[in-house]
Amino acid sequence: MSLLLRAMNAAGRYRGAVVIASGDYKSADPAAVTIDTHNASTLRVNTNVTLISGSGATVTVLIEALDPDGSTYYTLLSKAITASGVTSQLVGKDITASAGVALNAPLPASVRVTCTGSGTRTTLTYAVSAEVS
Repeated sequence: MSLLLRAMNAAGRYRGAVVIASGDYKSADPAAVTIDTHNASTLRVNTNVTLISGSGATVTVLIEALDPDGSTYYTLLSKAITASGVTSQLVGKDITASAGVALNAPLPASVRVTCTGSGTRTTLTYAVSAEVS
């Protein structure tokens, strides 16, 4: 799935969008989503885990960039989430870096978000949204 987040709101920020719909991903992982971030400076990805149970149940949110020649993805951020709540990941210039959740780097023109569950997933319900500015 490819997504273009381009509808600017009155505050000059691009609106966010749900990129992975809320669902129970205990049996299968959702498809990766590609986001066109061309001409944007910052990307925020929010993962809202509402239910998680089972031995070692985890969802790992991977944000990758597409290299300029369009042939290879490389990792920007990766975060293993083991508890319910909202986890935000940020990529952009002048951001204080923090392992897995914030990267101080220019935003590439295209990124891919992949969520992978692991452990015993009795329940693993979450949604992912993204916003560019």
